[in-house]
Amino acid sequence: MNYFKDEPKGIVVSMDVNQSGHVYAIWFPYTKEYMKQVREGALLAVKNYDSNSYSNSFSILELTTALPRHYALGSSASDAERAFPGFVIEAAKNARIDWEQEEPIEQTTKIRGDAICTGLQLTINGNESKLEADNSLPMVGEDAHMLTDEQIKRIVNKGLVETGINTITPCNLIINKEIPVHIATEDLLKTHFGIFGFTGSGKSNLISNIIYNLCNIGEPNKVILFDLMTEYAGILIDVLHQNEDAYILYLSKDSLPGSQSLEAYLRGDKSKINEIVDSFAKTLLLPKDLVESRLKFKDKIKDIISSNKIRIFDSGSHKPNNNELIAQLFGFKAVQKPDQEGEDAIDSFIKEILQEDDLNPVSIESLERLSRSIAEILQNKKIPVYSTTENSSLNNWGVSEQGRSNPSKEVALKPNATKYLKSIKNTIDDLINETNQEPFPSNAILSFSDIIRLINDGNNPIFLLIQSNRDDEIRFFSSNLVNRTFEDRRIKGKIFPHTLFIFDEADEFIPQNVPKDSSYAASKSGCNLLARRGRKFGLGIAIATQRLAYLDTSILAQPHTFLLSKMPRAYDRQVIAGAFGVSEELLNKTLSFNTGQWLLFSYDATGLTNVPIPVQFPNANDRIKKFLK
Repeated sequence: MNYFKDEPKGIVVSMDVNQSGHVYAIWFPYTKEYMKQVREGALLAVKNYDSNSYSNSFSILELTTALPRHYALGSSASDAERAFPGFVIEAAKNARIDWEQEEPIEQTTKIRGDAICTGLQLTINGNESKLEADNSLPMVGEDAHMLTDEQIKRIVNKGLVETGINTITPCNLIINKEIPVHIATEDLLKTHFGIFGFTGSGKSNLISNIIYNLCNIGEPNKVILFDLMTEYAGILIDVLHQNEDAYILYLSKDSLPGSQSLEAYLRGDKSKINEIVDSFAKTLLLPKDLVESRLKFKDKIKDIISSNKIRIFDSGSHKPNNNELIAQLFGFKAVQKPDQEGEDAIDSFIKEILQEDDLNPVSIESLERLSRSIAEILQNKKIPVYSTTENSSLNNWGVSEQGRSNPSKEVALKPNATKYLKSIKNTIDDLINETNQEPFPSNAILSFSDIIRLINDGNNPIFLLIQSNRDDEIRFFSSNLVNRTFEDRRIKGKIFPHTLFIFDEADEFIPQNVPKDSSYAASKSGCNLLARRGRKFGLGIAIATQRLAYLDTSILAQPHTFLLSKMPRAYDRQVIAGAFGVSEELLNKTLSFNTGQWLLFSYDATGLTNVPIPVQFPNANDRIKKFLK
């Protein structure tokens, strides 16, 4: 069996130590052809001190840098700056000729690489070989052999293919597109993962690929994606169409695309199906590559709607409690921007009317009382200002319980404060109408109990795409769903099926500093529960963001697997380096990645653990185009 390629062959010239451990400088002879083979991510074998007269042991190293170097120009840019300009220019002209060489004859040109240990050792004894833990060190001065494709595949996927562990293969090595990278699904889902990349790195595309793989490998995996930006329906249209239990769940009626017509359809009026499909297709958020194919989505959208895969969340007994409703109402101030005096008066007034048990659902009586009081304020164009006094009688604003406040004065409503108050009243009136309205039929809704039943079904994969046009609403919902699912699993002692909660734009769910009782605090609490205790019950979390520095660091430290792409902000790279013990020099290499190229690092979900693997994911847009044909 051939373990190594004949050429190119390097030599280990030095050893150093940095944050990643031992780093080895390796020189290869230079040719244009060798530059295509000696690349970042290549695996090398170097004889180590475990070798003896009976067998040869080789430490497996991974190249983290590989650059051509012409030593007539010095070993760095600073060398060239210090040299005589005439000499540098003449040397550069000669170097241009040397770069064209097809045979490694010039000693002034080298391919200079840095390599790190993978923790694996290849021991060869005659015709037999084995991969085992590397407890030795490569020897400086020894040859650095490039491994054959067969050996690379064996090392990268060690312990996954031959043992029959369930895996997905969503990506391939950058250095060799023919070598798939296996990822163990149980370890990926239960021990959490993170996806961190800047705009344009292909983060949404990557998430689409992972979800497609998880839902199409014959396992009953459950995937819940909180789609804050409503961008995933288009790039997951095939999963929604092909999988029996795949749904788009809208958290409120006003989140529906083409709200009134689609609502009527869900209630049983099928007469405007074509109008609904047109509206849905027009508002579908698509990447540039798919915009020209927008009309081709219509047939698939129609099938999805006709198959009852568009659902409205049925809160059932879970109407918003005091904290949830107040946070939702106060969220309007960011848009309407009332004056400070008006904002303070409105906020204190709302809290006075809604003084109930914080954790119990707000009663219809309180909602109606609040609506009437706001209508009177809007008519009089004045808002009461409260000061705390003992009170047991009904005041003019509907406050009647002992210990509540009396208004001490009134302030005039200014234009923006009026808009703020009108937005609050519209939301309250919608809640009242929903309570009084005829319920949706059962094939148009999903309740918490329905979702948990789907999650615990051990037969089929489930994909649930959660969307809402209100950020607070989706944050509160995520917290409630996580907590209910966790409690159900804990009480019943269930650890299967594996269930993954994906939080895209994770900085909107788990920021570092959050106001108490806000929707941010709720979603952060749910994510913290998943990250710290979810794996005991088969529940995992995936966090994806381009704004890494804003994330809560205690949750950020929990994922055992992460994928990194371009992160131009130095601080973001420093956060990752500190959280996962990876050198900043290594992370800097991601800046040269093309779209779809990622650094995969895992403690347990990959065959090659604790070592960064440069991988290439396919373009999900190509998969969607093929599906639409």
